[in-house]
Amino acid sequence: MRLRLSAIAIVLLPSSWALALTTTTATFQKGDANGYSSMTELRISMTPGSDGTNGASVTNFGVDGYVADDPATPANEFSPDQPSLTKFDNIFGAGQGQIPAGATILSATLTMKTTNGGSADTNGPWSIASLNQPFDLATTRYMSFPSADPLGFRGPWWQDGSPTPYSQRPQGGFGRLTFNQIGVANIQPLVQQWSSNPASNNGFVIQSGFVGTSNAWNYYTSGTQVIPDRPKLTVTYTTSPIVTNTFQHGVNGYTGDTSAFVKSGLIQTASATNPDPSVDDVSYDGLTGNPTVSPTSTINPPPAPITDGNAFLDGPAFGVDPGVLTSTDDSGLFKFGNVFGAAVGQAPADKGVAKAWLVLTTGIASGNARSPDTWEARAMSRDWDGTSLYSSSFGAIPGFQSDDGDMAATPLDTKYGMTTGSQIWFDVTSYLEGVRTGAADHGLIVLHGQDTADGWQIQLANGPDETLRPKLVVVSDLTPIVPPGVAGDYNGNGVVDAADYVLWRKGGTLQNEVATVGSVTPEDYTEWRARFGNTSGSGSSLGGAAVPEPASVALGLIASCGVCLCLSRKR
Repeated sequence: MRLRLSAIAIVLLPSSWALALTTTTATFQKGDANGYSSMTELRISMTPGSDGTNGASVTNFGVDGYVADDPATPANEFSPDQPSLTKFDNIFGAGQGQIPAGATILSATLTMKTTNGGSADTNGPWSIASLNQPFDLATTRYMSFPSADPLGFRGPWWQDGSPTPYSQRPQGGFGRLTFNQIGVANIQPLVQQWSSNPASNNGFVIQSGFVGTSNAWNYYTSGTQVIPDRPKLTVTYTTSPIVTNTFQHGVNGYTGDTSAFVKSGLIQTASATNPDPSVDDVSYDGLTGNPTVSPTSTINPPPAPITDGNAFLDGPAFGVDPGVLTSTDDSGLFKFGNVFGAAVGQAPADKGVAKAWLVLTTGIASGNARSPDTWEARAMSRDWDGTSLYSSSFGAIPGFQSDDGDMAATPLDTKYGMTTGSQIWFDVTSYLEGVRTGAADHGLIVLHGQDTADGWQIQLANGPDETLRPKLVVVSDLTPIVPPGVAGDYNGNGVVDAADYVLWRKGGTLQNEVATVGSVTPEDYTEWRARFGNTSGSGSSLGGAAVPEPASVALGLIASCGVCLCLSRKR
């Protein structure tokens, strides 16, 4: 005879309960309190005397970027390409402090500290690219990476190497850094690749690119005696169930996005001399590349469509004349519709957003495509489309301001270190979770930070290579909902009922105690009695349920058992 009690109560779970994604953060720094020691660093260089320096044998590295000498000038402008190769080994596995292979990487940052002497500071930019082949301290040198470029060798640059490139497309890394300043770079895409396939962890290269920077950067290596100054990898991961969806124009049939490239023109604000600031505004639809100008436009000849998908974002530079710029104020607007739903390829609408990124790709069509400056992603606060103009579409004040109701007051994320061809991942998680839970969706803006005087070329959605177009990456949390405990529900079945009384009478281990936690006492009966009939989401009062006295509880249970016995004997 078997007594089945599993279907006594059915608990309905409110959809508003939060999901229970479990995350873990691991850090790796040579010589740290965890005893981590599996880090390798090597600097290589066009200059033979600086080629092949082991990071463990010196306290700091000087990395540099390539700049050719201009034969038309008497000065020697030559700067050697001088990248560094780094590997954090033994970071994946089942050991203490390791990351389980296959884990979802929600965040991964590389922290470096600039030294305090000489010309240690830098204007950047410096990007970080995952290496496709291992390096060796004894044998790997700059000339280990031959190139078809006229230079003959460019280190492990991502555009070189056959049939497999030496490295993958770089990620944004470090921008302007001064003495003793700590730089923090996002390398989540690299660590996610390694987690998915630990054998692919060959380390990474820090490189300025081609064209690079002539302003070198000195940072502390694993050879410094001050452990907190050494390079550090910090990773936050989860092994909870997730699903990742990517939205990119034209990829897998996705066409739900809207984007615009909004340029200010040189007349930013109205004045007696220039009463109409819109006369030199122009905006481009990001999907078609078609321009829009104001009815009073004086642009001659009219602007042509953007056909190659390249657009330069830029920050304003002010001239002597009031309201007149010497460099235009140019921003990108992006919105991804139809993200949430139950269809194939959509993010589940009933599951929380664990992480979301807006990914933009730096162009390669110009030597000035790179940028060492800061760029921000913010949530927009007003509607727009591919024809919205700088001076007339965004409130009373031309351009984008938070106090004019155009955009959020604080950035969602700030990035820097854009080298040629690099991908930049802006964290937009809070914005997208807001959209999922009902907030108005006005899209995102990417615009200059406070120090921006150098433009940044990005790929628009009408670019010929659809894999380089702006994309939204969404990680949804599929962790099953775990209902909160119900006070007085001593057996944890989701309802305060007679079975809890029986468990209390027998002196068993009680879940969800209110009084004398850890001990079975008369006070536990009092608390159970006050909450009889309660389920998840109900309060602590009786709620109208009649509370049985101890004797009637016992009689009820005996009667129930008798019914079950009779039914069993009739089978």
